[in-house]
Amino acid sequence: MEKLQYEDLPLKVYKALKEMILRGELKSGQKLQQENLAEQLGVSRTPLLTAFSKLEREMLIEILPRKGAYVRHFTKKELLDIYDIRVRMEPLGARKAAEHASKKQIEELRSRLEEFRAASDKDDIGHITEADYRIHMEIMQISGNQFLYQMASSFNIIVIANLEGFPKDYHVSIEEHEQLFHAIKDGDGDAAEIFMQNHLSSSREIIAASFEEE
Repeated sequence: MEKLQYEDLPLKVYKALKEMILRGELKSGQKLQQENLAEQLGVSRTPLLTAFSKLEREMLIEILPRKGAYVRHFTKKELLDIYDIRVRMEPLGARKAAEHASKKQIEELRSRLEEFRAASDKDDIGHITEADYRIHMEIMQISGNQFLYQMASSFNIIVIANLEGFPKDYHVSIEEHEQLFHAIKDGDGDAAEIFMQNHLSSSREIIAASFEEE
């Protein structure tokens, strides 16, 4: 990773660590070695600790007294609870995105869909999960609700970091993403809300079933 040499280092360190968790470079339950991360990012421990505090507030890491900081690990029940929130929260974002999307934003979302399709064609799990995250976050960004965007970002990364693989058949997910895209492009808030709710509800059911089988 390129060393960070810009202003507002705590924010840049926070974003870099968040991306590392998203991409699986920092895994659920892993201890965060401050000296190694500071050297890797080319920063002192001060902005690193500031970033840790922000990530802890977003539930992405936990700081344990006398033990250090860890990428937070979530139980199966906690992951399903998070999905219950996503099922109700992200449909709102999809509705608002349909109401507010500009032509430029529609094209950006189209590009995200193509990234997901390309990763699926290559059976590239890492890029599939990342592309799925980008699609959901693009929709939340289009919604114009920054609070919704921030909460959805944390919840999405928590799920990605604590699940192995991708929960749904890629082709099914592509079809569901396409439905969402067209509803948003057409400005149909009702349809966008329903499609997002169905998309997330079916994923939750698949994950719940897999937990029961373990």
